[in-house]
Amino acid sequence: MTSQFDFTNNEWNDIAVLPVLVGFATAKAEDSGRVGSFREIRTLIHSIAEQAPDNAARSLIEAASTIDVRDKIAEFEGHSPELLADVAVKACATIAAVLDQRSESDEAQGYKAWVFDIADQVASSRRTPSPPMARSMRQRTYARPRPTSTNHED
Repeated sequence: MTSQFDFTNNEWNDIAVLPVLVGFATAKAEDSGRVGSFREIRTLIHSIAEQAPDNAARSLIEAASTIDVRDKIAEFEGHSPELLADVAVKACATIAAVLDQRSESDEAQGYKAWVFDIADQVASSRRTPSPPMARSMRQRTYARPRPTSTNHED
């Protein structure tokens, strides 16, 4: 089983920061307004903090999840979406190669899948209404008067 100690300090830092970088670059890729941005950042923080998936990379993910996500977000905050996207893509390629070289294949795949899942959750959060908004939309939908049929068959 691979641990953070199988990597250099710089490699491990890059591995641990990768989900924050990818998630934040995803959040900044499109202006989703104040509420949408809040939702995306909340999703990013929650996705990293939640229990690691039950896969071969679990120990790597648990170790990486101890990173201070808010501090890293603050570091990335002033950069353009284009720069963040470029850096994130290059970091993914670099870290994928490091993981492939230094960890078991199933661990590398599990970690990559976890990072991808975080980006997917962040992207999905901008399209999904928040629970209160969803309830409000359902209430409005159900409160609409139903059209009555004008076709009466006797």
